Amino acid sequence: MINKSKIGLLFLVAFLFVQPRIGVPLEVYFGPAGGFNRENSGRLLDMPSGTIASGTLGNALLKLIDSCEPGGMIKICMYSMSDYNTLDALIRIVEEKGVRVKLLLDAAADWTADSRKKILDKVRIAKRKALEAGVSFDFQIKIVTKDSMVARDRWKTLPDGKTIYGTMHEKFRFGESGSSPWILWKR
Repeated sequence: MINKSKIGLLFLVAFLFVQPRIGVPLEVYFGPAGGFNRENSGRLLDMPSGTIASGTLGNALLKLIDSCEPGGMIKICMYSMSDYNTLDALIRIVEEKGVRVKLLLDAAADWTADSRKKILDKVRIAKRKALEAGVSFDFQIKIVTKDSMVARDRWKTLPDGKTIYGTMHEKFRFGESGSSPWILWKR
């Protein structure tokens, strides 16, 4: 007869050998430098151009942009941009493939002003050149302002008196009764 400790050991061994084989598929979350996980940092992307690039967030976004079908649409919401290669790729795909781009930028956060200006200036120049050449250029930019956040009750005054404004995510209502991190707008 087998005692309980041997049965427990058999279950443990069986679990250790079976568990990796029944695991769910791995979902890769990209970070600016490929993520904090060594395996993610070492991942490579096959780019549409035929080149291989490291699995960073910027490269993953470039891959998605370059993979867009002619006449397609790309929608992006962002606070700011630090990798202007992405903006160049968006402008290029609008010009070359007739892709429509809709970009929602945060103007509620003061620290986004410099990036927002660079984006707007670069898109204006590209649009002017396209118009002069008689080429279609559908790159729309919308701005989320502090006033629009106040109108939607997406602001809060902190104990130190500083007022902050919510934009792309549920910023203030975590932990409050009945709150959900999945609600983007209160109204």
